[in-house]
Amino acid sequence: MVFLIRDQLGMEAVVESLGDLERFLCNYNKAAEKAGTYVFSDRFTRYICDLSKDAKR
Repeated sequence: MVFLIRDQLGMEAVVESLGDLERFLCNYNKAAEKAGTYVFSDRFTRYICDLSKDAKR
């Protein structure tokens, strides 16, 4: 997943994703869409983002 982000969006996108699950999923989906491969569903992404927000509190 990290290599896909790096190859499609650049190393900066990988670095900004470190330690931020929401950003990682967003960047992964952008990279996957650009590469024409599997993208996480909106439902799954929202679920993970909600869990991440609760964990940050």
